[in-house]
Formats: sequence, C-alpha cells, structure tokens
Amino acid sequence: MTAKCKNNFSKSIAIFLKIRYSIYRKGFEKGVVHMKTYSESIMRKVRQYLDLDATDTSMDIEIMKLPKDAIFDYVCEWEGLINYSNTIRGWVKSIYEVEL
Repeated sequence: MTAKCKNNFSKSIAIFLKIRYSIYRKGFEKGVVHMKTYSESIMRKVRQYLDLDATDTSMDIEIMKLPKDAIFDYVCEWEGLINYSNTIRGWVKSIYEVEL
C-alpha cells in the first residue's frame, strides 16, 4: 500500500469512527435501538438529585436504566415540586390527552 493509500485509508477509518460514534450517541447502532439520552439539563437535575455533581457522568448509564417515571419524579422533586409528579402527570393527560 502506498503512503497516499494509507493516508486515505486512515482518513476513511477516522470518518467511519466519527459517524459510528455519532450514531451510537443518538441511540442507534447496526439498526438496534439503544437507550436514548435525556437532555443535559435533565441529566444535571437527576445527577444532583442523586447527590452527584451536576457534571459527573460516571452514573449516566445507570441513570438511563431507571424508569421514566422515576426520572420525572426526581426532576420534579429537584425543582421543588415535591409529591406533585402524579398531579402534573394528571394535568398533562387532562389537557393534552397524553399519558406520561
């Protein structure tokens, strides 16, 4: 392989890896759906609720395994809406006809 071919090959691999990482981060890899990530603002609130630093990503995989109801409860409580998550879910269902 010539030096030019090796350089083009290396660039192709780098582009492939960037695309694959991007696809993985969006929750897809080889057509299999993986866990979606929440927005950074939601993740910060959940981390802080769990007594982590807002920027500590060490438990993000575990956080993503939690039920969405738990995430909603944690965010509500972190925002001072203690014991209101079920009430808010009811309002959303009544107003928007969407069950959370």
